[in-house]
Amino acid sequence: MSRIKEFFHRWNKRGCPQCGGKEETCVVKDTIQGIAAEVSICCEQCGAEINYWAYGAYLFPQTKIEIVRAFFVGLKRKLREWV
Repeated sequence: MSRIKEFFHRWNKRGCPQCGGKEETCVVKDTIQGIAAEVSICCEQCGAEINYWAYGAYLFPQTKIEIVRAFFVGLKRKLREWV
């Protein structure tokens, strides 16, 4: 069971759009009283910015599952407006 979880965890991670790397590093951009307020998430291999976290929310979905969910939520919203 643990091998299945590890495989899913590796598959579910979003890779870097430039080099395809799955490892990431965080760079703190701003702090408030010593607590990170804005963090840039960069690819460890090429250094490209993959995502941005600020004040508790990500700019883009972090995983493949979240990307699919966001697509269907948007589709559902468009269907409601159309009907």
